[in-house]
Amino acid sequence: ELVLQLAVQGRLVQQDRTEEPATVLLNRIRVARAALPANRRSGDETDTTEINEEATHFATPPGWVWTSLGYVQVFTNGYAFKSEDYQPSGVGIIRMGELGTNGEIDERNMKYVSNNIAQSLPNTFRVKPGDLLMGMSGSIGKLAINRSDKTYLLNQRVGRLEPILIEKAFLHVFLKTVEQHYLRISFGMAIKNLSTKQINETPFPLPPLAEQKRIVAKV
Repeated sequence: ELVLQLAVQGRLVQQDRTEEPATVLLNRIRVARAALPANRRSGDETDTTEINEEATHFATPPGWVWTSLGYVQVFTNGYAFKSEDYQPSGVGIIRMGELGTNGEIDERNMKYVSNNIAQSLPNTFRVKPGDLLMGMSGSIGKLAINRSDKTYLLNQRVGRLEPILIEKAFLHVFLKTVEQHYLRISFGMAIKNLSTKQINETPFPLPPLAEQKRIVAKV
């Protein structure tokens, strides 16, 4: 836990002033975001690096910049499948229960739908190999990666995070550090829930891309 905290605070590896700073990376992310279809952009286009300093928990090192989580990834909430469509085999659905305790997909109680139903859904609801997933209800902030060679379907209240020009492994490291932040948001709820908006508004400390790779290797 301490290693992860040091990693996202820029205290695990040394900064290199010769590397492209995060402000330049953020400009490239802005261009990449603008090229996405409107329905694939997270958050509001006017929300760039404007993060209230009171919402941040530490000062970033030189070369880093605060932005919002929604600006550096595309977040997709899953599809509301009907229980009457479940069948013994077919295309697997990733629900909260499939986010395994080992950080991988747990198929033991998986539900399935027919190939016809799967093919009728937009590609945005497909969970491909390597995709990063997060729970939005109950065990909020719970993470898993599809480390198999299978393609699944994304159920409602499970989100997929697709990074934009940043290291997926660094995003994963960061998400491991913000569970307590999400628990504070949902404090007092009978059933703990997170909205897409709350996830996208999470302050995100963005390092230079080269430093992201060095941090991941060090972790």
